[in-house]
Amino acid sequence: MESNKDEKAGKSRTTSVRFTESDWTKVAEEADKASLCVSEYIRRRALKRKIPSEPDMAVLKELHRIAMSLKPLAKTATTDRVQLDAVLNELRDVFERLSK
Repeated sequence: MESNKDEKAGKSRTTSVRFTESDWTKVAEEADKASLCVSEYIRRRALKRKIPSEPDMAVLKELHRIAMSLKPLAKTATTDRVQLDAVLNELRDVFERLSK
């Protein structure tokens, strides 16, 4: 029986796959690294779709850290231009790494 979520996404077919314990562990670990559920990870691998990599996750965490540091700086932007420029330069570096 399919869920409403699957119907909305156009997913109407299901299948079962058997794994050895070690294969399942590896698949589950890889799915976790990509921040995906196991079924989405398997679907993406089978259809040769993009899987988020660990560096992608590291970049996202770095962007979050920078965004959090921008909040207090925005309040003092007129008085502390040097600190704001440093954060903006950091953001440019991260975006350059993302675009490679």
